[in-house]
Formats: sequence, structure tokens, C-alpha cells
Amino acid sequence: MFIRNLRQTLRSPIFIFVSLFQPLLYLFLFMPLLNNLGGVPGLPVGKNRADFYSRLLVMMALFGSAFVGFNLIDDIRTGVIERFLVTR
Repeated sequence: MFIRNLRQTLRSPIFIFVSLFQPLLYLFLFMPLLNNLGGVPGLPVGKNRADFYSRLLVMMALFGSAFVGFNLIDDIRTGVIERFLVTR
């Protein structure tokens, strides 16, 4: 399964570029908004960035695992998993 998914990923290198570029895009688009929150009472100044980084990592982990699950469902529906089990 790993080799099959790796081949599919290497066939479309734009997917690798997009998946690596997306977190940087979030940082460039949303970090200026967080810089303006420094004067809001009740919010520590340095904590905004640390919270944003940790939440960005959690978002990447959740969406990454969700899309792996979607691909697995697609493999089950198309019969790929059954073919792997038959060839064993």
C-alpha cells in the first residue's frame, strides 16, 4: 500500500508542492493579523504566535490523517484492498 501511494504521489508532483506550501501560505496570510492583536487587553503579546504555530500543527495533523482516511475509503470502494488481500 505504501509503495502504491508513493507512486501515485510521485505521478503528480504538484500535490507535493501544494502540501508543503500550504502551511507557509497560512503563516504569510494570517501572521500579520496576529501582530495587530498585541494591543488587545487580556492577550499576552508573545503567546499569540506560539498558539498559532501549535494550532497550525494540529490542523495539519488532523487534515492529513483525514485525507489518508478518504484515500483508504476510495481504495476500499474501488477494490484495491481486496486485490491486495487476494494476492497474499
